[in-house]
Amino acid sequence: MRIEGEVYVKDIDGGTIDTVTTITTLPAVVLGAGSVAIGKLAANSGVDIGDVTLTTGTSSVGGAKDDGPQQTITRTYTTSADMTTAADISPAPTSGNKIVAMDVLVSTDTAMNFIVQEETSATGFAKVFLPANGAIQITLRGYIKAAVADKKLQGKASAAGNVAITCITFSEA
Repeated sequence: MRIEGEVYVKDIDGGTIDTVTTITTLPAVVLGAGSVAIGKLAANSGVDIGDVTLTTGTSSVGGAKDDGPQQTITRTYTTSADMTTAADISPAPTSGNKIVAMDVLVSTDTAMNFIVQEETSATGFAKVFLPANGAIQITLRGYIKAAVADKKLQGKASAAGNVAITCITFSEA
C-alpha cells in the first residue's frame, strides 16, 4: 500500500488554501488470511501510531454487482415454400414460462405481408409488408412476449412463396 501527497484545506471564510499536513509513504503490506500488523509510519514523519491490525474479509461497499440479464438465448431458423398456414418460428418456452422474441429476421422471394403471432390464439404481435426479394429485421425497443405461458411464436404469410425466418428468443415468467 502506498499513500503519498499533501492534504489541503480551504479556509471557511474563503481565504487561501494552506497545507495542513504531509502524508508519507506507508510500508508495503500484503494482506493474506488472518491479519497483518502495519507497524509504525515511516521514520521521517515523526509520528508513531503503534501497531495497526488489518483483517481481511469481504467488502460490501458499492452494493451487489449487476451481472445483467441471464437468459439462455435460442436461435431458430425456419424456411417454408408456403407459410399461408401459421407455422412455428420459435421453440417452445421453458415449461411454465412465456417465449420472448428479441429479434426476428424475415426474408422472402415473393411480395407478401408477414405476421408474427402467438401459437393457438393467433394474437398478432407484429405485421410487416415485404416486397419480392425483400427482407426485414424486427427489433423492437421492448421484446415481443407471448401473452400465454407454454406457447410458441408462429409466422403466417399472406401469399405462398419462399420465406426464411431467423428468430432469437428466450423464456421468462
